[in-house]
Amino acid sequence: GADYPFREAHEVLNDYWRENGVPAIDLLPVMEAHASEGLMVNRFDAHPNRQAHALAAGAIWDEVLCELVDELRSPVTGPQ
Repeated sequence: GADYPFREAHEVLNDYWRENGVPAIDLLPVMEAHASEGLMVNRFDAHPNRQAHALAAGAIWDEVLCELVDELRSPVTGPQ
C-alpha cells in the first residue's frame, strides 16, 4: 500500500539493474494490485502467503519462463 516503507529501495534497485543491463522483475506492481487481499501469512508473520507466491510465479512466468518455453518449442533452423 501507500505506506510501504521500501518503495524507494525498489526504485534504486530498478535503476541499478537497468543501468547495468541486468534483467530484473520488480514484483511491487504485481503485489500492490492485490494489497487489499492480505498477502502475508498472518499479522504476526509478514512472510508472503500462498497467494503472494502464486502472484510472483505468474509474473515470473509471464516475463521470463513463457519466453524461454517459446524459444525451446520453436524449430531449430540452420545457419542463416
